[in-house]
Amino acid sequence: MKIYRKLTQPVMVILLALIAALLATMMLTSRQAKAATITINGLDANDAKITDIAGNDLEPGAELDKYTSYKVNYDWSIPDGVKINNGDTATFAIPDNVAITSDTFFPITDEFGTTIGEVTIKQGEKTGTIVFNDALAATSAGRHGTLYYFANGTVDNNTNNNHWYINKVGTLVPATIRLEQKQIRWNIALNIADMNLKDVVVTDTLGPNQTFVPGSVVVNRMQNGNYLGSITPEVTVNGNVITMNLGDVDDYLDIYYTTTTNGNNDYYQNSVFVEIDGVTHSASDDVAVGGGGTGTSYVGSALLQKSDFNSQAAIAGAHYQVLDQTGKVIYEDLVTDEQGQIRIDRLAPGNYSFVETQAPAGYLLNPTPLPFVIIAGVSEPVLVQADDRPIAQTDILVKKIWQNVPAGTSTPPITAVLYRNGQRTEQTVILNSANNYQATFANLPVTDSLGTPINYTVAEVDTPAGYESLTPGEQKPDNGLVTLIDRYIVKEPTKPTTPTTPKPEPEPTKPLTPTKPAVKPAAPSKPVAKPMINKPTVTSNKLPQTGEKKTTGIWTAVGLLVILLLAGLWIKRRSANK
Repeated sequence: MKIYRKLTQPVMVILLALIAALLATMMLTSRQAKAATITINGLDANDAKITDIAGNDLEPGAELDKYTSYKVNYDWSIPDGVKINNGDTATFAIPDNVAITSDTFFPITDEFGTTIGEVTIKQGEKTGTIVFNDALAATSAGRHGTLYYFANGTVDNNTNNNHWYINKVGTLVPATIRLEQKQIRWNIALNIADMNLKDVVVTDTLGPNQTFVPGSVVVNRMQNGNYLGSITPEVTVNGNVITMNLGDVDDYLDIYYTTTTNGNNDYYQNSVFVEIDGVTHSASDDVAVGGGGTGTSYVGSALLQKSDFNSQAAIAGAHYQVLDQTGKVIYEDLVTDEQGQIRIDRLAPGNYSFVETQAPAGYLLNPTPLPFVIIAGVSEPVLVQADDRPIAQTDILVKKIWQNVPAGTSTPPITAVLYRNGQRTEQTVILNSANNYQATFANLPVTDSLGTPINYTVAEVDTPAGYESLTPGEQKPDNGLVTLIDRYIVKEPTKPTTPTTPKPEPEPTKPLTPTKPAVKPAAPSKPVAKPMINKPTVTSNKLPQTGEKKTTGIWTAVGLLVILLLAGLWIKRRSANK
């Protein structure tokens, strides 16, 4: 049993591996069947035209410098009738006198900015590849375009020059090649002859659309291709000028730093100079980035002209969509302009139709598709005529009637508001004495744009104080007339209250006459003498008058005498008792 298991496990692994390989092969075969290699005219090496960065044409097969960038250009076309599917590829050849120094990727776009394919060129290879998407799938004629990329020459013109002081070259950082913001690494070679140089200052100037990356300066000391170490220079950045103070130099120096691109340029330029023994030595380089391409195919165009059915005047504001022959919407929410027109370009040969989705204000929607055909080779736009019928209109007259208004009483103005299908609108009219209390809601559409009737009603906004409405709420028109009635409220006069007679005031009571007492009051009795009590002396402010009797002094003397007599009796009795 154990032997069986040992045998079956490897067998199962092998079977699973075979099945996986078979499935992978089937998937690869399926993918390969879907994609095809397209033969495109104008992409051979002999078809390429090479120019310098300034755009000057160079002779075919010319010897081109290894350290200089050149632009390689092609004009291509696809034979009519060749079907282009998503994933189809085409190959172009790279001339022998140029070389690709870094991987390159870029899109090919049509005149409207739509990507129709992508180009890939690998470093060191002699062919590039175009991979198409489905943008040209519906096309069959008139497909052509351009293609360009940047490459360096193949001839080294500096092999015997070992006495220059400074040189410069730049390369694109591969990791950023597909990014919109790319990075370039600049290399300055200084003192290749290993001379003794004093107080060396290198000044580098960045070209447009570049930003120096702080801290990116690296200076390596080299001798006979061997790394000896590095130094740290004093670096100063002032705008686009980078200054590196290197001090005394007696080695060959490899100086590197990085910049970030902030534009969509094809190439970027930097220059550098150094002053040695009073003589300025300089160098510069251009770094070409990626490439580009354009492509177009025969595309037809159509022009819709929208008009009023009756007057044939142009109508703005009509909304349309465009369908292809399968019924697929390829354009939507297209709106007629002031001239009543919609123009569509980029239509491949085939059958199409305009369909109105929203009518202009005041018109009935016409949903009937308007077909048209794009024919290959016809350059004039296909004209499609369209018209809409105006919606019938009506007026509503509003009148105000007043009832029971007393003579001489002025009636106030009122406001009436229009309702549409039970919904209050912003439309109002004022009824007053100046317009004889009548006004009109004019030019009201009878139906909506789909032909559905619209029901209108009118209501008085506020009933004036002192009146009551006999037509409250929304009122339906009767043969285009709405009558609003308000009645004056008559107030009954208030009956006055009968006044009451006031009660008479009472007669005042007569005062009683005082009676004479029948018994004469007795004379007061003489007071009994009592011991003298010290009382506070009351000082009178009244001065004694002439002839006034001094009775107070007499009574005082009498009192003192009585006291003396009583004291004598008390002493005598006390002596007798002894």
